[in-house]
Amino acid sequence: CMQAIACLEYCTMFIRKLIMQIKKKKNNLKNLKIELLILYCTPASTIEIKAIMHSKVAINLIFGIVLALTSTIVNAQDVLKFEYISSKDGLSQNTVFSILPDKKGFLWIGTMNGLNRYDGKDFKIYKSQSNSSEILTNNRISRLWQDDNNFIWIQSYDGFYHAFNQEKETFQTLPTYNDNIEERNSTATSFCQYDSSTIFVGTTASGIYLLKYIKEINQYKTRQFLSRGKETITNNHILNIYKDGAKNIWILTKKGINLLSATDLAQGNHGNITHFHTTVSFTNAVAENEEYLLFGTQNNGIIAWHKA
Repeated sequence: CMQAIACLEYCTMFIRKLIMQIKKKKNNLKNLKIELLILYCTPASTIEIKAIMHSKVAINLIFGIVLALTSTIVNAQDVLKFEYISSKDGLSQNTVFSILPDKKGFLWIGTMNGLNRYDGKDFKIYKSQSNSSEILTNNRISRLWQDDNNFIWIQSYDGFYHAFNQEKETFQTLPTYNDNIEERNSTATSFCQYDSSTIFVGTTASGIYLLKYIKEINQYKTRQFLSRGKETITNNHILNIYKDGAKNIWILTKKGINLLSATDLAQGNHGNITHFHTTVSFTNAVAENEEYLLFGTQNNGIIAWHKA
């Protein structure tokens, strides 16, 4: 009876030590296993240890339990947990091209067949409809992002940009459809958030769209700049829209580069556009340092603009 009590007290000491180390989140669990192993293998030299070692069944049981506990806890630290979200849970399609966590806590998922809004439990699916002008033009979603006014922007596979108003649940599509031969097959190429209320969108044949946010109606007012008419740009095929460190806007086109100065933008003179290198075809390559702006071209190398 005394041997059994001594065995229980000694092994309890190790279990208490194990619990204390777990609470302190120390990485000494392996050391504890080694210490218990030493106790198990050390020749009996005192009356207490002799009493414990004489109760082989009890010590074997406790030793096995402690080893199992420590092994489980140590190994659990390295376990990675993965979960699957698929069409079985309500996703519109299982090929996913883009994922966006928005500022309201929703998860937006662009798939091969539809746009999904996921709240952690349920899905709401948005798809194109032939009888609506305020909806997606294509169900294949290539890219998602969110602007400063919480509009969700969607790039569909057919090359259009769609600004989704979460409050009104409406889509604003760019470029707008135009029966003009030049603009009929136009697609979007570039997006530039100039400030919290101003966005520029470039296209392949419809020039530049300037979007101004109207807070009172929670909507964007659109203005278009083309290579014809008043307040023109050099070419309707836009390769890139770049905001430099001084807050100027540079519009790189298939023929020429266009400058909207920070001063004119601040004063609302959006049509005061300066043209440069009107015979040069630019690419979308732009780089900037403290002294220069560097613009990539087709067949004309790099054009450097000195900030002076």
